[in-house]
Amino acid sequence: MNDNGMEVRKKDSHIRMILHLVRMIYKDCRTSFLVLLLVTVVTSLLPVMTARIWQAVLEKVSLPGYRGSGLFLCLAVIGGLSLSGSYFREVLDTVFRHSMSKSMQKRIHEKAGRIPMECYEDASLNDLIERAGDTFFYGEAVGFMVESFYIMQLTFSILFSGILVWGYEPVLIVPFLMIMGAKVIVFKNDKKRSEMETALEPFKRGQEVYKGYLTKRDSIKEMRVMGNAEFFLDKWKGAALTTGKKEEENLRKLAVSGFVSDLIEQAAVVTAYLLCVTSVFRERISIAQFGALIVLLQQFFQDSMTLMRMIGDVHVCLIQVVKSLAYLGLPEGERHETLGKAVDNIVLEDVSFRYPGMERMALQDISLTLRKGQVLAVVGENGSGKSTLSKIISGLIKPVDGGISYDGVCGDEITFSSLYRNSSVVLQDFTKYKMTIRENIQLGDTERKATDEELLGLLSEMEITFISDFDSPLGIEYGGGDLSGGEWQQLAIARAGYKQSAVMILDEPTSALDPLNEAQLFYTFARMCRDKIGVIISHRLSLCSFADHIAVMNEGRLAEYGTHEQLMEQNGQYAGMYRKQADLYGVVS
Repeated sequence: MNDNGMEVRKKDSHIRMILHLVRMIYKDCRTSFLVLLLVTVVTSLLPVMTARIWQAVLEKVSLPGYRGSGLFLCLAVIGGLSLSGSYFREVLDTVFRHSMSKSMQKRIHEKAGRIPMECYEDASLNDLIERAGDTFFYGEAVGFMVESFYIMQLTFSILFSGILVWGYEPVLIVPFLMIMGAKVIVFKNDKKRSEMETALEPFKRGQEVYKGYLTKRDSIKEMRVMGNAEFFLDKWKGAALTTGKKEEENLRKLAVSGFVSDLIEQAAVVTAYLLCVTSVFRERISIAQFGALIVLLQQFFQDSMTLMRMIGDVHVCLIQVVKSLAYLGLPEGERHETLGKAVDNIVLEDVSFRYPGMERMALQDISLTLRKGQVLAVVGENGSGKSTLSKIISGLIKPVDGGISYDGVCGDEITFSSLYRNSSVVLQDFTKYKMTIRENIQLGDTERKATDEELLGLLSEMEITFISDFDSPLGIEYGGGDLSGGEWQQLAIARAGYKQSAVMILDEPTSALDPLNEAQLFYTFARMCRDKIGVIISHRLSLCSFADHIAVMNEGRLAEYGTHEQLMEQNGQYAGMYRKQADLYGVVS
């Protein structure tokens, strides 16, 4: 009973979500929606109208002196509508697809700016967001709506045809029901086929992964040197063999039920025509009604076959649509406050954070004050919470406990757009945009169009010298050049510097830089933060002494805090780590 109740609630939830989708589409695309609905209803009436006119023609044609020009004209008009309707409908469908995709993509983009960034830390939610983008941009959601109109048209057409057939000869409903029974079997087969393909997806993904290792530029060089190509080839063959066996086994089962459905369908067709002929001989129907019935039966057989196929397609789309609609239902925080262009201080009070699905706290009871014109260096072992702290400061994620304020304004009350507008961040996994160098830099602030002189001034201040042409394309895949890891990193930092923000955060910015460029970056960063709040996260402690304050993280907690001199005098964790690195790099401590 509980399981049934849960199933009912699940279906009810699906219905409500679909109705919500329809309301959104009607609101955003009202004109195309209503026109498509009108065409759907009118088109569904054409088969019945054709059958009735044929009946009238056959009844009148034997009358002396009757030419039937008016009825034949009606037939010509309806026939023309039927033939041209597909072209007209294609145009309407295209307009509707464009309109719906544009409106839904806009909703997704707007939603992305309103949901909390911690959602992006959950792998399942990342999948959900990516799926929503694919589903609503010329994907399953658009296909679902367009084919739903076709299903509506076919359902009305079959219903109207059935009512007319019942009026002519009620016994003909029997082959109608036989046809529908055969189509139900086809529908179940399609559903099983879809489930089979879903079950095979992990094996197919495995094939693609191993294929990528064998052919992609990033892995093929290492594979050749390491000599493990045969290993990955065997892995690919194993995945392909498993996929093939499972597909063959399932297809054999589907072939039997497919044969049964075809047999029932053919028997129903023969039965329908025999019943029509028998009814004529028994004078239960006239020749004119016989002609109308033949028209209706032919249309019914075609419509029922198309209807069941489309129901199967829509069912597959529905699964993705329901999952993707969950993205638009993600919770949003109501935020109304905005920040000015300058931020004088950021205060963290007993801040704690845990990533979704994790038991261990990534941060616990962190209290810090960051001030304008000062640089905070954050150091610690891997996994100590350094990067998480930088995300908290920039507003990318919010604490689960405690609070953070910007110039006395609670972070939970500040709009995301205002927070992000005031922060520049270079993360460890920064993006390598395969665009021109100019576009790479100006992505820091797309509303600002700097001149070449301004860009050269920025690069000069940061002492970046490898750039000679701002319009050089990047990316071998697109016919451009490539950069070294250090040059890509410098370009990402230039992008952050181009954005005129109040807070600037560099998370492990020197991992790909040589020692000279690394040291220069630290001093350049200090100059750039003269009127900003600066945060730099680094493993290289010998270069952190320029910072105004140093925060030492250990297992998510703030273990030590102070200047370089103060921490060295304390002779604690920082001093120990510093001396070890000093010995390793030959630095005088």
